[in-house]
Amino acid sequence: MSGAVKSNVFGSSGTVAAAAGGLSWQDVVTASTVTVESNKGYFINTTSNACTVTLPASPDVGDQVILLDYARTWDTNAVTIDSNGNNFQGDADTLLLITIQKVKELILFMQIQQKVGYLILI
Repeated sequence: MSGAVKSNVFGSSGTVAAAAGGLSWQDVVTASTVTVESNKGYFINTTSNACTVTLPASPDVGDQVILLDYARTWDTNAVTIDSNGNNFQGDADTLLLITIQKVKELILFMQIQQKVGYLILI
């Protein structure tokens, strides 16, 4: 958020500078496959089809990806997660795919360390 701050009940005014960091939300994904990028949020719409989400191949420790059930249809058309060669919750990626069906409507993945790999935090 950035821009002008108008006078308010606290007597403050001025400008708010854009802050570094945070997640960048992307356009709604309706495709059957998507490769996501670190530190971005994705609205995954499975109204018409299932979707395979491929996580970043070379994440840094602390990198995050958030997936949101855009139309609340993951119970109809599932989202499959491909950890893209990284460990996933401590297990080696051997074409590990996790299918999510109405388990959660918001999922946060975070790269913890190479040995542990991605964890589901929410």
